[in-house]
Formats: sequence, C-alpha cells, structure tokens
Amino acid sequence: MKRLSSPLLALLLAAAVGHAHAALDATACKPRYTALTPGAIQEASSRVAAARSQPGEQQLVLAAALADLALLSARQNGAPDIATDGNPAPTELLRQALAIWNAAGPSAGLAGTLQTRGVAFFNSQQCQLGRELLESALRLSSTAAGPNHPASVAIAHDLLRVGLAQRDDALVRRLAPMAKASLDARRQPLDPQDEQTVLALVDFFYGQPGDRQEDLQMAEQLAQRGLALISAGSASSAQRVLSYRLASIYYAQLRYAEAETLRARLDAGGAQPSTPRDGLLRQREELIAVVRKGELQAALGMARTMVEQRQQAFDASRQALVQATAAEAQTKAQRDPAPDKAALAQAARTLAQARTWHNTETFWLAQARSYLGEIQHALGELDGAAAAYEAALAGFGDGRSGNWKDRTRTRSDLAILYRTRGDAARALALQQQVLDELLPLLGEDHPDVKEARAELALLRKLQKG
Repeated sequence: MKRLSSPLLALLLAAAVGHAHAALDATACKPRYTALTPGAIQEASSRVAAARSQPGEQQLVLAAALADLALLSARQNGAPDIATDGNPAPTELLRQALAIWNAAGPSAGLAGTLQTRGVAFFNSQQCQLGRELLESALRLSSTAAGPNHPASVAIAHDLLRVGLAQRDDALVRRLAPMAKASLDARRQPLDPQDEQTVLALVDFFYGQPGDRQEDLQMAEQLAQRGLALISAGSASSAQRVLSYRLASIYYAQLRYAEAETLRARLDAGGAQPSTPRDGLLRQREELIAVVRKGELQAALGMARTMVEQRQQAFDASRQALVQATAAEAQTKAQRDPAPDKAALAQAARTLAQARTWHNTETFWLAQARSYLGEIQHALGELDGAAAAYEAALAGFGDGRSGNWKDRTRTRSDLAILYRTRGDAARALALQQQVLDELLPLLGEDHPDVKEARAELALLRKLQKG
C-alpha cells in the first residue's frame, strides 16, 4: 500500500488509484478458474501431438499449438504452474513455444502474432505469461522495425498495461517515456481504454512516495497531454478526474496559484453531474484537492457534509428497500384475485432495483466515512477517527464482497491508530486480517502484501517489547 504509516497519504493515494480501469487493477493478475468447452483441452493436446509428428519440431505451427494449449490449461487450472491431463504446465508449454518463435528470427508479422497472444493471456488474467509474450514481441518488433515504429510502440503500450496491473515499478518507469512520446505525437482523441491507461500512469507517478519533483513533473505532463487528447466537449469521468488530479499535482508542487485557478475554472465551468455517481466522484476529487492543499480543517467540514449527504441517501434507499420487500410479499400473498405473472415480475424487478440502490448507497456511505476517519486521524482526533473507521468497515462488508481495496485500507488505518495508542494486540489482529485478505488476491510479491508484512513485523516487535 505504500501508505500504511500515513492515514493522510492513504486518502490521497487510495482515492487516486481507485479510478484506474479494472483491466489495470491488481486483481486482473490473479489467475482464476474458467469453465471451458468440454473436450477443449483434449483437442488442443491432439493439435500439439499432430504438430510434433511432422518433420522437425522447430515449426511455427507447433509453437501456435503449444501456446493454445498453454492458454486453455491456464484458464482451466486457474494457475500457470499446474499440469493438466498429462500435459506440461502452461509455463513450460509457453517456454517451448517461445523457444520456437525466438529461433525463427525477428519479423514484424511474428511480433504481431506474439502481441495478440500476449493480450489474450493478459485478458485471461494470466499476467506473467502475457508479459513474457509481450516482452518477446517487443524485442522482435524493435529489431525488425525499430523501437520507435508504431508497431513497437503499440506492443510497448500493451506491455505497459501489464506492468501497471502488476505494480511493477521498474517496468512502468522503463516504458513510460515511450508512452509519453507516443501521446505527444498522437493526434486522434483517446479511446476509453487509452483514457484509463493515461489515468493509471498519472496516478502511478502522482502516487509515488516523497513527492519527488521528477515524478510530479511526469504526472503533470501526462495529465496535461491526456486532457488535450480527450474529445472536445467530452464529459467523461476521465476528463474530470484528470483535471482534479492536475490541480492536486500543482498543490503537491506548491504551485498554489495555478491550482486555485484550475479549481475555480472547474467549479465555474462544470456542468451539473448527470448521475449520483458523477456527483460523488466530483466531491471526492475536490476533497482530495483540498487535502493536498493542506487545508485539513476545510477538508474536515467537506467530509462531514459528504457523510451527511450520503447518510440521507442511505436512509432513503433503506426505506425504499423496506417498502419494495413488503410490496413483493403482499403481491405474492394476494389470493383473490391471484396476482398474474406480470404483477409478480414487476414486484421482483422493483425489489431488485431497491436492493441494488441500497447496496450502492451502503458502499458510498462507507467510503465517505473512511475519508472522514482519515482526515480526523491526520488531525489527531483519534476517537472520532476510530468511530468513523469502524462504521466504514461495517459498510464495506466482509471478505466475500468486492470492496477489498477500501476495506483493507481502512482496516490498516485503524490498525495504525491502535498502534499509535499503544494497543499492539488489537492492531496486530487487524493487520493480520489485512494480510489474510490481500495475499490470496494479489500474491506474495505484490507491494501491498509486502507492506502489510512489514507492518505486521513492526507490530510483533512492539508486542514483544
């Protein structure tokens, strides 16, 4: 998390990276089981066997068959290192395929083939295998066409998306200059996927610890170029987030006049939010900007207002859910005349809509409470912060729900609060829960897992005295 020791930084970074596209989320690299068409593995195995029986094994048809089998096996197993039906594990199958492809010599066509396959592995949540294919594709394309050729740049762009999902700082930093150069040379507007990649890149450099000037400069340049490439008149969430993020970057660089000017322009020219989610997003980004400016008392008032508004919406959604539940029960219980199928279906739809609304408002209220807790924590209002954290955790739900980012961040912040108060035992229990949830989601090598382990080690040392 790179923020376990600073609740204030937790707000800034967690809210920032929370807008990254799902394809760039760390869970996109957590392999999972996928049901396949019956017989798919056996058919792929047969194609491999047939290709091996042909004269000479160094054939591109064999490489393709091996890669097909590797992808199917990885999807079926949910992991790249488990063998299936007597075949080697996907990692070994892909190693054999890459050996054939690399021996074939560099060509633009072969690089394109590996790129397509690498993206397919990435989209199947097999990030490491996809990365190996894309790295080979980039080497082949750079040799055959040059590193600055559009084909090479496109491959690097796909590889960068994998690096962002894996949170591989070294890979992202290596490819970021190429991505920036591509953006600088680009003339057509960004498509939605490219918008989210730019957002993720901006958040990557903005979220680095220490506010290093070179990182903030890169974040600023990427944000400015991204805004220039978003279609004129676009009201996309990416445009709003980039604009507010740019203001926060200015604050981080102590360029208050520019930040204030940008925020004033956003406030004056911003259309009314088209949906409740857009309104919440705008509130959150404005809150981040005020925190970044250092005006914590103002941010505290904004956060309290945010909680009050979300509480009102939550209460309304709860009342609607109660009414919809009672209405469906009454419809089902009606006997004379008996309800028809249309009435039953309408009652069920109304209940489903009410339940969805209530679940959404529950999550949004929990988020607002977590922000309030972090600001109170930063101001030293520990009792209020603890109460806000606890209420937020109740709203985020248990480990079976999808709010793992907010839940683990808030739980870690609460653990830090207890550590500050000298209650190492309660802090240790909370931080262990953080690790237990993050580890199966992200894997042993993820930075958040490593940070959670480091915090646990510190707590155990404190507990021993």
